[in-house]
Amino acid sequence: MPFPLPKPVLPAAPTTFPTYRYLGDRLARFTGSPLVGQRCHALRDARGKCIRGRNGSMLVTFETGPAVVLARQLRKLPAP
Repeated sequence: MPFPLPKPVLPAAPTTFPTYRYLGDRLARFTGSPLVGQRCHALRDARGKCIRGRNGSMLVTFETGPAVVLARQLRKLPAP
């Protein structure tokens, strides 16, 4: 019977996560997507890291719900 592995000790995640503004990709800007210019927050996994895709996408939440957007089109807003 294998012995149980110890749980990793993770550093405490910051209490405030950065807010981003979505600039929109070319298609979203030309079609007049309502998400362009909106504020969003990155969704994080259990370790507190942003969920990123292989092609440079990022999973974020807008006021209307979650969406996958190009991370290069996100700009971090200064902390209040």
